[in-house]
Amino acid sequence: MHHPSPILPPHGYILYIGIAGRDSQRSLRARYRDYLNGKKVIKRPRIARMIGDWHTVLKFFFAPIEDDVPNDHLLTLERQLNTALMLPFAEGDLEAGTRAKRRAFR
Repeated sequence: MHHPSPILPPHGYILYIGIAGRDSQRSLRARYRDYLNGKKVIKRPRIARMIGDWHTVLKFFFAPIEDDVPNDHLLTLERQLNTALMLPFAEGDLEAGTRAKRRAFR
């Protein structure tokens, strides 16, 4: 998310981190297209809320990963990033202990 302000310097906040292409065999393009499809995104309420609430300021970024990086490394990295940053729209991809603690505050 990036929200321009006439007073503050440029700033942003990461709302969600995900992996595309590996185990799911869905390309990044296909996954991104799903986020823009109301019928498909409604099945993921947190993502639907993120897009509904923030669509005017959302920016999409990606990081290409070499094919020789094992899937388990990517999944570990995704879980560690989601846990460290406590992203508001990431729920299932948190380390188990953090997931339970986070639910206590909802």
